[in-house]
Amino acid sequence: SGTTSEIGTTAAAIQSFDDTYAAAGTVYTYTVRARTAAGDSAASAPDTGWRNVAAPTAVAASDGTSTSAVDVSWSPVTGATGYRVFRALGTAAATEVGTPTASPFADTTATAGLSYTYTVRARTAAGDSAASAPDTGWRNVATPTAVAASDGTSTAAVDVSWSAVTGATGYRVLRALGTAAATEVGTPTASPFADTTATAGLSYTYTVRARTAAGDSAASAPDTGWRNVATPTAVAASDGTSTAAVDVSWGPVTGATGYRVLRALGTAAATEVGTPTASPFADTTATAGLSYTYTVRARTAAGDSAASAPDTGWRNVAAPTGVTASDGASTTAINVSWTAVTGATGYRVFRAAAGAQPSEVGTPGGTTFADTRAIPGIAYSYTIRARTAAGDSASSGADRGWRNVMAPRDLVATDGSSADGVELSWSSAASGDGFNIYRSAGAGAPALIGTSRSMRFRDTTADPMSIYSYVVRAQAGPGESAPSNTDRGWRSVAPPASVSATDGTEREFVRVTWTASSSPAVTGYRVLRQLPGGQLTQLDAVPAPASSLNDKTIAPGIVGRYVVRCITARGDSPAGTSDTGFRPADGGTSSDGADDSSGTGGGIGDSADHDRGGATTHRRPGGSGMTAAQDRSGSQSSTSEQIRDGHGQTPLGSPATPADGAGTRDAECDTPASELDCGEPAVGSQPVPPTCDEIVARVRGMAPDSHAQPTCDMLLSGDVPAACRMAAGDVNLDGRVDDRDMGTFLIAWADRDLLRGDLNRDGQVDVHDLALALRSVRKR
Repeated sequence: SGTTSEIGTTAAAIQSFDDTYAAAGTVYTYTVRARTAAGDSAASAPDTGWRNVAAPTAVAASDGTSTSAVDVSWSPVTGATGYRVFRALGTAAATEVGTPTASPFADTTATAGLSYTYTVRARTAAGDSAASAPDTGWRNVATPTAVAASDGTSTAAVDVSWSAVTGATGYRVLRALGTAAATEVGTPTASPFADTTATAGLSYTYTVRARTAAGDSAASAPDTGWRNVATPTAVAASDGTSTAAVDVSWGPVTGATGYRVLRALGTAAATEVGTPTASPFADTTATAGLSYTYTVRARTAAGDSAASAPDTGWRNVAAPTGVTASDGASTTAINVSWTAVTGATGYRVFRAAAGAQPSEVGTPGGTTFADTRAIPGIAYSYTIRARTAAGDSASSGADRGWRNVMAPRDLVATDGSSADGVELSWSSAASGDGFNIYRSAGAGAPALIGTSRSMRFRDTTADPMSIYSYVVRAQAGPGESAPSNTDRGWRSVAPPASVSATDGTEREFVRVTWTASSSPAVTGYRVLRQLPGGQLTQLDAVPAPASSLNDKTIAPGIVGRYVVRCITARGDSPAGTSDTGFRPADGGTSSDGADDSSGTGGGIGDSADHDRGGATTHRRPGGSGMTAAQDRSGSQSSTSEQIRDGHGQTPLGSPATPADGAGTRDAECDTPASELDCGEPAVGSQPVPPTCDEIVARVRGMAPDSHAQPTCDMLLSGDVPAACRMAAGDVNLDGRVDDRDMGTFLIAWADRDLLRGDLNRDGQVDVHDLALALRSVRKR
C-alpha cells in the first residue's frame, strides 16, 4: 500500500537487479518496465520479494552443563523479530523446540543423557533466515549423591557406594591421592564399587560421575576412604611368666607403620596401653595378679586395623622369699613361714620327701603354715607359691624341715639297785629309730654315752657310788627329740658274794656267812630273811668287815631264805646270791658254844663256811635230801628283782615290811594287803611280785602328757581288786592300750622284769603273761 518508486535501472543486456536498498525482512512488490528512447513500456506483472536477515551465528548448545535443560545460545541477528530453535536426534528430521525472542534458549524438553543437534533460524515478518550452523548439546543427568568410601572396614578393597542416578547408563569412579589429579579407577554399572587396587593404609579421595551416551555427569561430592591392612594375628599375652610386665607379642602386618596395644579388665572397656612400632610389647603398668584381655591393632597413616583376636595375660607377683621350715622344734607339726608377697591373695605350700615329687599340703591365707600331716622324723623340702586371682607365682627357694618325735617319758634311773651299772628304762611313742642316752655329773653339761634300740639301757661306765643325771632323746631321722624328764641314778657296789646258810648243822642258830666286799664304801651288811608264807624282811645289820651272822630267832624246823646286802652311805647294794638254812627240829650239834649263838652277833661263826663244801647232802624238814648246789638251782634266780623297791633301798636299820602282812593296809589303795590277790609264793619257790605301793609309786612318778594317767581308783576298778595286777593291756601305764604296750611287754618278758612283765601278778614272767598281753592288744 505504499508509494511505488523506482529503485534502479539496468542496461538492456542485463536481466537481473539486486535491490541492496531493500530493508531486510520487509516484503516488497516489484514490477519492471522496459526502457526505450521513446519511453517506458507498461509495468510488468508485479512480484513480491524480500531481503532476508542474516542467519544466526555462534550457535552453542550446552554439553551436560545443566541437569534441567540444554542451554542453546547464539549471536543476535539484526532485523530479526525472533528466533526458531530446531533440534534433531541422530538422523531424524529437526523439529522446532522453541521460538525464543532472543538468545539463549533452555531446552527443558530434552531427555537427559541424549545428544541433540541444534540449529537456530532468525525470524522476520517476511520469513525466517537460513538455519544457523548446527551444534550438538545435551542435558546432563543428576550428579551422584551419598558417595561413601569405606574407612578401613575391609582389607581387600575400598568399598565406594552412592545413590543411583536416573538416566545413567553407568558410572565412573575417580580416585585421588593427596593433591594429585583424580584418575579413573572403575566404570561400574551400578553402586557399589570395590577398589581393590588401593594401597592398604593410604587414604584416597573418591568422586563418582554418572555416565550417559552423551557424556558424564558432574563429579559427586568427594569422600575419603582407605583399604585396611591385615588384622594382627597370633596375639599372645604372657601368663605370669614375668614379675615385671605382661609380655604381648603378635605377627607382623604388611603396611603397618606401628601398632596399638589395648587392655581390658573384666567387662570394662579396653584402653590403649602402648603404641609400639613392632612386636613384642611389655605392659609394665599391669597390676600384678590381675588377669587382663589384650587386643592389638595395626596402625597406618589412614587409621587402625581391626582389633586382633583377644588373649588373656597377667603379670605375676614375686615368688615368696625367706622360707623357713622348723627343724624338729615341734612334735605336732612342721612350722613353715615366709615373707609376705605384695598382691598375693593367699599361698600354696608344697612338700617333698627325698627323691619324691612335691605335692600340695596346704593353702593358707597368711604367711605361716603348720604341717600337721608330716610324719615325725622324716625330713621334707618345702617350697611356697603366692596365689592370685590370675594364677600362682613361681616357686620360692626350698627349705628343709622336719617334725620331731615325742620326747621319751617316765625315765627311771636305778639308785644303786645294780652293781653292773645304772639301769635306765623309759616309755616312748617314737617310731623306733632308737634312742640317745645323755649323762651329766654335777653341774656339767650332759654328754652322749650310748644309744639303744629298746627302751632300756645299762650304763656300765658309771663309777660306783657316783650320782649322775640322765636324760634320753629319741632319734628322729634328721635329729633327735626333746629330752625326756631328768632322773638321777647311781651304780651300787657289788653285792656280797658266797652267801651261805647252815642247813641244820647248828642246833641254836642258823649261821649265815658271806665274802666281805673289798670296796671302801661298804660300811656294813644287811641280812634279810624270808619265812614260809611271809615276805623278805630285815633280820639284822652288822658293821664291816663282818662276814657272818647267827640267826637265833628262827624256830627249829623252819626253813628260812637269807639274803645279804652291802650297806653304804648312799644306800644298800643289790642282793647277791641267796641261800636257805634251818635249825634242826630234833636237836643237833653246834660248833659254837651257847655264848656264841646270839641272833644279832656279827663277825662270828666264820667256820661255818666248811659246811658248804662239796656235795654234802642235807635234809630239809619234811623233804628229801638234795645237794646244796641242787638247792640253789631253783632258789637264786632274779633275786635282784625280788627285793627292788623300784627306786632306792631301805636305809640301814629301817624297819622291814611285816613278814605275814596281816592287818596292814595299802596307804594308797586303802585295801587290806591280805585281800590283794597277789599270789605270794611259798618260801624257796617263786620270786616275790611288786606290791601295790610299788605300782602306785611308779604311776605317780610318770611324767605328765596328753593322756589320762591311771589313778589308784582306776587300778582298783572292776569286780576284783587290781592294784597288784595293773590293767592287763596298759603295760606302760600311759592311759591307753596300743602297740607300744606290746613292745614294752616283750622287753620286760625277755628281761624277766616283774614290774612290767608280770601281767597276771603270779610272781613270775612266763607264757601266761605273753598270752594275756596278746589277747589284750588284740581286743583294744
